[in-house]
Amino acid sequence: MVCLIPARGGSKSIPLKNIAPVNGKPLIWWVLNSAIDSKLERIFVSTDSDEIKKVVESFKFDKVSVISRSPETATDEATTESVMKEFINTWGFKDVMLIQATSPLLTKEHINGAIDRYERYPHDSLVSLIKQHNFRWEIDDNFNLIPKYDINNRPRRQDHDG
Repeated sequence: MVCLIPARGGSKSIPLKNIAPVNGKPLIWWVLNSAIDSKLERIFVSTDSDEIKKVVESFKFDKVSVISRSPETATDEATTESVMKEFINTWGFKDVMLIQATSPLLTKEHINGAIDRYERYPHDSLVSLIKQHNFRWEIDDNFNLIPKYDINNRPRRQDHDG
């Protein structure tokens, strides 16, 4: 199995966030470090940024290749799925794992567990999820607080089994 890590350079909210420092290393380093120690055969970083390309190549990780993505898949409106389709159509791989560069807590055990599960069960895809304890409020246009839960049956953290 191969891995695709999209790393667009044009983020508006946090410019070049994929190489922003996190605990002394560029953000993308954390997922790459886990991926190279996993069962993945090859890792592809798809980017439109020369700066991201330079940073990733400076790690000199085995199994990691930096590839260019088209301008169409590097816009603010482009979806991750469009990047995946472009990658699969260009490179022809059948089994592709998508890893987000913004997941620094991902471990090789997570990756290997997903590969094992994917290979063990007859599905064409697998997605990782996390069960969350939702206890949120939102604010409307008049700055009124609106609870996003049943106020007569407020969830307690202790009752959450996630």
